[in-house]
Amino acid sequence: MTLQKQNDHIEQIYQSEGKTQLIFDYTTMEGGNYQFCFEDKLGLYNEIYLEYLIGIEANDMHEIAQKQDLALVQETLNNIQAKLQFMKQQLIIFSQVKLENIFSLESLYSYIVQADIIGITIFAVVIIIEVYVLKKKILMKKIQ
Repeated sequence: MTLQKQNDHIEQIYQSEGKTQLIFDYTTMEGGNYQFCFEDKLGLYNEIYLEYLIGIEANDMHEIAQKQDLALVQETLNNIQAKLQFMKQQLIIFSQVKLENIFSLESLYSYIVQADIIGITIFAVVIIIEVYVLKKKILMKKIQ
């Protein structure tokens, strides 16, 4: 059996003589297109059964991420977690400031209402005093 990777040299990877059944495994370490050539010089074989397995099905753990490959992913996740924690703290601070502003606005509203009530009361008292004074003056003019 010979193997040729695309745009590469031909390499014999397996040879057997006088056997009626062959079982052979070949694992590549690089992706790409491969061509396999089966040659039966003695004419012993009339069928070829080829089973092609990749990845986990072929128990090829070569492409599975290793611990050192996950370091960058872990660092990225740690950065994301730190940013989320910071955003959570900012949201809590914003909520507290918002509540403080709401309470200060409510107290400001109550001060405005109180000032309005006091102003209206003073205005009413002044009107009452003016009416009383005018009545007194009118009565004094009538008497004279």
